[in-house]
Amino acid sequence: MEKNKKPKYDRRLFFAVVLLTLFGYIMVISAHARVWVEHGFDVFAFEIFKTTAFIVAGFILMIIVRNRYSLTGIMKRMNVLIIIATILMVSTLFFPEVYGAQRWIRLPGITIQPVEFVKLLYILFFSYHFGRFYNKKVKAGTVLRLPLLIIGITILFVFLLQGDLGSTLILMMMTLCIFLAVPEKKYNKYKVVISLFMIVSIALFYIFGPSISEMIYSLPDDSSAKVRLLRIAVLFNPLEDVFNTGYQVTNSLVALVHGGLFGSGIGNSTTKFILPEPYNDAIIAVIAEELGLIGLAFLFVLYFYIISRLLNYAKLSKINIYDRLILIGIASFFAAQFFANVGGMVGAIPMTGVTLLFVSSGGSSILSAFIAIGIAQGVIKKYIK
Repeated sequence: MEKNKKPKYDRRLFFAVVLLTLFGYIMVISAHARVWVEHGFDVFAFEIFKTTAFIVAGFILMIIVRNRYSLTGIMKRMNVLIIIATILMVSTLFFPEVYGAQRWIRLPGITIQPVEFVKLLYILFFSYHFGRFYNKKVKAGTVLRLPLLIIGITILFVFLLQGDLGSTLILMMMTLCIFLAVPEKKYNKYKVVISLFMIVSIALFYIFGPSISEMIYSLPDDSSAKVRLLRIAVLFNPLEDVFNTGYQVTNSLVALVHGGLFGSGIGNSTTKFILPEPYNDAIIAVIAEELGLIGLAFLFVLYFYIISRLLNYAKLSKINIYDRLILIGIASFFAAQFFANVGGMVGAIPMTGVTLLFVSSGGSSILSAFIAIGIAQGVIKKYIK
């Protein structure tokens, strides 16, 4: 009887997600003080209501997905899901650019960012793709053709057409992590080549970055290429135009310094009145100023715990290859999104404009994060004793 009463999910992972969500919710309310000042209480209340609604909806979706998760069932519907995702992604091109990107579907009172859900499809599709060829006598080159084609299309559409550098990097990082996690010798030489290519590319990027930055700044101001590449230029020279292109990263660093060890206290930051949309991708700056390094450490520990918990289950010897790759894919999703957001705000990588999962107020990212945990719990429940 006791065994039957035991919940079929990882309670520690669940409570870590709840704690991180509550932490983010408090900081989102604090960051929205700017909305109250600039637009009045009614707009402020509406924005908080939207965030609350997305969190509640995400929580419900997490439980539904956890209870009904079936990879076989999902793969039967994968073609339909891909068609829907493609239509939504193409639809973003019919809406105006915002900060040089066309990644949103804008409806009255709400915006949808389809790529957040594409990230989940990436995890499920590539985990299934590499899993079904596991221990099969199929040449590695044959297996890799489809992933390389999809990544090429992703770069073409998400980066070049939508102007979404952050999501492009995250999708590529997730795919790479899933591929590297496949335990088959036939892929070893490809893993070495891809890893060396990534290392050399990153090294060259940072070595020649200052020169690239100067070249980008020299482009005509009305050039669409300049608008989309300015994030790279700012990385190497944020002080070139501190009141325009370098405004966000420099003020984010100032917030980090002002916060010190313990911060100025919740609600007391000035950063939220300076940075654009401090409740979305810039929320890490608000946290840094209001809660200091202690608050950032708390945030980092929660993220590390969630990611490590997922990886610990992925290491179980009895776990099947599909489940292993899905858990690694979800862990890499959280890790890549965290790195892209925090790294961009502290000037370690180009500004990406991606949200901090469970912490920022972006509705699409809130839903995708909860669904990802629901999928993970759906896998994990099979291994709860």
